[in-house]
Amino acid sequence: MNLANLDTSKIIIALDTTELDDFYTKFYQTKDLFSWFKIHSIFLKEHIKPIFTLRENGKKIFLDLKFFDIPTTVENHIRSISKFADMFTIHLLSGKECLKRVSKISRELNMIPVGVSILTSFSEEDLKEIGINNTIISEVLKLVELGVNSGIEYFVCSPLEVKTIKNNFPNVKLITPGIRLQKEKDDQKRIMTPEEAFKEGSDFIVMGRDIFRVLSSQQ
Repeated sequence: MNLANLDTSKIIIALDTTELDDFYTKFYQTKDLFSWFKIHSIFLKEHIKPIFTLRENGKKIFLDLKFFDIPTTVENHIRSISKFADMFTIHLLSGKECLKRVSKISRELNMIPVGVSILTSFSEEDLKEIGINNTIISEVLKLVELGVNSGIEYFVCSPLEVKTIKNNFPNVKLITPGIRLQKEKDDQKRIMTPEEAFKEGSDFIVMGRDIFRVLSSQQ
């Protein structure tokens, strides 16, 4: 992959690790090229250490903890992370009351809530096993509509869903994981290349292992 051909300001680097040494290696490998970094497990394990490193280097933090609880608890979560997180994820299945409160408090705190509909690891068989008989895209559109009506503007979705979502909700901002340099099935079942995702209309893409692999090969 030629990074010079991509707008790196629209690429969110996923620092998916539980080990601090690995976090440092991946961060310092990418910090000069990217502004946005997504963390989850390393934050739960190490707390302030990764946050300090990211903030010290002037980076934007996408805290991907996928909040899913009663409205008061979710509001407390958001206030707890507001001093360091720029963006965070919330399950759209949390419901309208919760999402409206999330939208309101996020505006007050100058944060970006990102709605999560159906995880990109899910297939339609997976949905059926938990009692949802809709197709993936039907369920995604239903949940995005709930989010939009509750004041949410940013959403995570599969790159294969971007065009359909934008056709129905043209003003939303879409963040797409499931991005690979080559279409080889891995842990996410709905994948696309960076060029394809941006062409479809993705506003941000999330990448990790392929970026690290390419940069390691250049060292």
